[in-house]
Amino acid sequence: MAIRLSHRGICVSDFEQSLSFYRDGLGFSEAEHFAMDDPALSTVMEVPGSQIRAQMVRNAQGVTLELLQFVKPETYGPRERRPNNQYGLTHLAFYVDDIDKTAAQVREAGGRVYEHTRGYFPQGQTTMMYCTDPDGVRIELMHNPDIAGRFSHSGICVSDIDKSMMFFDKAIAFAPAENYALSNHSEWLDIVNELNGVKLRAQMVRSVEGNTIELLKMDQPACFGPRERRQMNQYGLTHLAFHVDDIDAVAADVITAGGRTYPQTRATFASGVEIMYCTDPDGVRVELMRTP
Repeated sequence: MAIRLSHRGICVSDFEQSLSFYRDGLGFSEAEHFAMDDPALSTVMEVPGSQIRAQMVRNAQGVTLELLQFVKPETYGPRERRPNNQYGLTHLAFYVDDIDKTAAQVREAGGRVYEHTRGYFPQGQTTMMYCTDPDGVRIELMHNPDIAGRFSHSGICVSDIDKSMMFFDKAIAFAPAENYALSNHSEWLDIVNELNGVKLRAQMVRSVEGNTIELLKMDQPACFGPRERRQMNQYGLTHLAFHVDDIDAVAADVITAGGRTYPQTRATFASGVEIMYCTDPDGVRVELMRTP
C-alpha cells in the first residue's frame, strides 16, 4: 500500500511575509498555489466558513512546506516559540554550512534569532541554535563540519516514545532510525532548549524516501499541554500530510497503531482530491490525501 509524505503545514499571519522568509531565509522556492472557498474545506478543516490561501514552497531536496493563510475566519493564537517540552509539533531543523550566515539571512528575511540558545553537542560534533519564522515557529539551525547543508527533520514532542515509534512505523511507514538518550548533557541541552536540568530521548524515524521525524520525549522537565488536535486556523505548525492510495486502509492502520481517525473530516473537493484527518497518539494532525 503506497503512502508518502506530501508536506508539513504551517498556519501563517502574513502570506507574503512568510513566503519571503522561507524563500530568502532558508532557500525554498515557490511551488503550487491554491486559493479555495470550496464547501468541502469547512468539513475537512473543522472550521466553519473556511476560505484559505495555500502556497507550497519546496527546496532543492524536494522538501515541501504548506504556508496556509485563512482569509476567513480569523486566525488566532500566540505567535511566539513554543516550549520544546510542550506536546505536539515543535520545530523544523536544518543543517547549515555556516550558522552565522544563515542566522543573518533569517533575520533579514523577517525571522528572529535567539543567540542565547547556541550550544555544542560534543559527541555529535554539532553546534545548534534556534531561530523562529515570522509567526514564532521554531527553526533549528545545526552545523556539523561533516554534513552538508540540507533539511534535517521536523520534531514532535511525545508522551511515549515506543508508542509513537510504533505508530509512525505501522501506520505511516516511517521506520526507527537513530536514537539519542541524553541524561547527562545538561550543560548544553539546557542552553539549546531554554529549559533547566534537561534529560531527554530523541528517536528519529525515517521513510524510505529519506524524510525524517524526530520523536522527542522530555523526561525532565516534564512534558505538558493538551494532547488533542489543534485548530487549523491557529498560528504555527499544524499538520503532516501524506499521499495515500487508499484512505480506508491507512485509517485502519492508524487505529491499530494507536492513533485516532476523524471520519467527520472526510470530504472530496471539486478537483477530485479526497482528504480525511487522523491524529497520532499525542493529537498531532495527520492528513490523508488521495488524488484522482
